[in-house]
Amino acid sequence: QENSLTQDLLNKLNVRHNSFNQKVNTLSGGNQQRVVLGKWLATRPKILLVDEPTRGVDVSAKAEIHKVLKELAKNGMGIIVVSSELSELLQITERILVICRGQLVANVETQTTNTQELMELSTGEKLTYMDKS
Repeated sequence: QENSLTQDLLNKLNVRHNSFNQKVNTLSGGNQQRVVLGKWLATRPKILLVDEPTRGVDVSAKAEIHKVLKELAKNGMGIIVVSSELSELLQITERILVICRGQLVANVETQTTNTQELMELSTGEKLTYMDKS
Protein backbone atom coordinates (compact mmCIF):
# COMPACT_ATOMS: atom_id res chain seq x y z
CA GLN A 1 0.00 0.00 0.00
CA GLU A 2 2.82 2.41 0.85
CA ASN A 3 4.55 1.75 -2.47
CA SER A 4 1.29 2.22 -4.36
CA LEU A 5 0.51 5.49 -2.54
CA THR A 6 4.07 6.72 -3.08
CA GLN A 7 3.97 5.94 -6.79
CA ASP A 8 0.58 7.65 -7.15
CA LEU A 9 1.88 10.80 -5.43
CA LEU A 10 5.12 10.80 -7.46
CA ASN A 11 3.02 10.67 -10.62
CA LYS A 12 0.42 13.19 -9.45
CA LEU A 13 3.10 15.68 -8.42
CA ASN A 14 5.22 14.96 -11.49
CA VAL A 15 8.35 14.25 -9.45
CA ARG A 16 11.22 13.61 -11.82
CA HIS A 17 13.32 10.76 -10.46
CA ASN A 18 15.57 8.00 -11.77
CA SER A 19 14.23 5.17 -9.64
CA PHE A 20 11.65 4.49 -6.98
CA ASN A 21 14.41 4.08 -4.39
CA GLN A 22 16.31 7.26 -5.25
CA LYS A 23 17.21 9.32 -2.19
CA VAL A 24 15.30 12.61 -1.94
CA ASN A 25 18.45 14.64 -1.30
CA THR A 26 19.72 13.69 -4.77
CA LEU A 27 16.69 15.29 -6.48
CA SER A 28 16.54 18.87 -7.73
CA GLY A 29 15.17 21.52 -5.37
CA GLY A 30 11.81 21.63 -7.11
CA ASN A 31 11.44 17.86 -6.97
CA GLN A 32 12.42 17.88 -3.29
CA GLN A 33 9.68 20.45 -2.64
CA ARG A 34 7.16 18.23 -4.44
CA VAL A 35 8.22 15.21 -2.35
CA VAL A 36 7.66 17.22 0.85
CA LEU A 37 4.23 18.25 -0.45
CA GLY A 38 3.52 14.60 -1.30
CA LYS A 39 4.39 13.48 2.23
CA TRP A 40 1.82 15.90 3.63
CA LEU A 41 -0.79 14.91 1.05
CA ALA A 42 -0.33 11.26 2.05
CA THR A 43 -1.89 12.18 5.41
CA ARG A 44 -5.06 13.26 3.55
CA PRO A 45 -5.43 16.62 5.31
CA LYS A 46 -8.60 18.72 5.11
CA ILE A 47 -6.52 21.89 5.42
CA LEU A 48 -2.95 22.33 4.19
CA LEU A 49 -0.68 25.15 5.40
CA VAL A 50 2.23 25.83 3.06
CA ASP A 51 4.90 28.34 4.08
CA GLU A 52 6.94 29.73 1.16
CA PRO A 53 6.03 26.69 -0.98
CA THR A 54 8.17 27.71 -3.95
CA ARG A 55 11.20 29.31 -2.30
CA GLY A 56 14.37 28.28 -4.07
CA VAL A 57 12.78 26.41 -6.96
CA ASP A 58 12.98 27.13 -10.67
CA VAL A 59 10.17 28.66 -12.72
CA SER A 60 8.81 25.37 -14.07
CA ALA A 61 8.77 23.73 -10.61
CA LYS A 62 7.03 26.82 -9.23
CA ALA A 63 4.34 26.58 -11.92
CA GLU A 64 3.80 22.89 -11.19
CA ILE A 65 3.52 23.47 -7.43
CA HIS A 66 1.00 26.26 -8.10
CA LYS A 67 -0.97 23.93 -10.38
CA VAL A 68 -1.11 21.23 -7.69
CA LEU A 69 -2.22 23.70 -4.99
CA LYS A 70 -4.96 25.11 -7.23
CA GLU A 71 -6.17 21.60 -8.08
CA LEU A 72 -6.28 20.60 -4.41
CA ALA A 73 -8.29 23.73 -3.58
CA LYS A 74 -10.62 23.08 -6.52
CA ASN A 75 -11.26 19.61 -5.10
CA GLY A 76 -12.26 21.01 -1.72
CA MET A 77 -9.07 21.10 0.33
CA GLY A 78 -8.49 24.26 2.34
CA ILE A 79 -5.10 25.73 1.43
CA ILE A 80 -3.40 28.41 3.50
CA VAL A 81 -0.40 29.92 1.72
CA VAL A 82 2.20 32.00 3.54
CA SER A 83 4.44 33.78 1.08
CA SER A 84 6.57 36.89 0.87
CA GLU A 85 6.17 36.80 -2.92
CA LEU A 86 3.19 39.03 -3.59
CA SER A 87 2.94 37.94 -7.22
CA GLU A 88 2.70 34.32 -6.06
CA LEU A 89 -0.16 35.16 -3.72
CA LEU A 90 -1.97 37.01 -6.50
CA GLN A 91 -1.60 33.99 -8.81
CA ILE A 92 -2.78 31.20 -6.53
CA THR A 93 -5.15 32.62 -3.93
CA GLU A 94 -8.72 33.86 -3.78
CA ARG A 95 -8.31 35.93 -0.64
CA ILE A 96 -5.30 37.52 1.07
CA LEU A 97 -5.00 38.38 4.74
CA VAL A 98 -2.36 41.07 5.24
CA ILE A 99 -0.42 41.37 8.49
CA CYS A 100 1.56 44.50 9.38
CA ARG A 101 3.61 44.78 12.56
CA GLY A 102 1.94 41.68 13.99
CA GLN A 103 -1.61 42.91 13.37
CA LEU A 104 -4.17 41.81 10.79
CA VAL A 105 -4.72 44.97 8.74
CA ALA A 106 -6.64 43.75 5.69
CA ASN A 107 -8.70 40.93 4.27
CA VAL A 108 -8.87 41.46 0.52
CA GLU A 109 -10.14 39.49 -2.44
CA THR A 110 -7.27 38.70 -4.78
CA GLN A 111 -9.14 39.89 -7.87
CA THR A 112 -9.64 43.36 -6.39
CA THR A 113 -6.06 44.11 -5.33
CA ASN A 114 -2.57 44.49 -6.79
CA THR A 115 1.04 44.30 -5.66
CA GLN A 116 1.23 48.01 -4.79
CA GLU A 117 -1.81 47.88 -2.52
CA LEU A 118 -0.52 44.72 -0.82
CA MET A 119 2.90 46.29 -0.29
CA GLU A 120 1.34 49.45 1.17
CA LEU A 121 -0.89 47.43 3.48
CA SER A 122 1.94 45.17 4.62
CA THR A 123 4.36 48.04 5.31
CA GLY A 124 1.87 50.60 6.57
CA GLU A 125 3.31 53.18 4.18
CA LYS A 126 2.03 54.83 1.00
CA LEU A 127 4.31 53.95 -1.90
CA THR A 128 4.54 56.18 -4.93
CA TYR A 129 7.31 54.58 -6.95
CA MET A 130 5.77 51.17 -7.68
CA ASP A 131 3.86 50.16 -10.77
CA LYS A 132 0.10 49.74 -10.22
CA SER A 133 0.09 46.19 -11.71
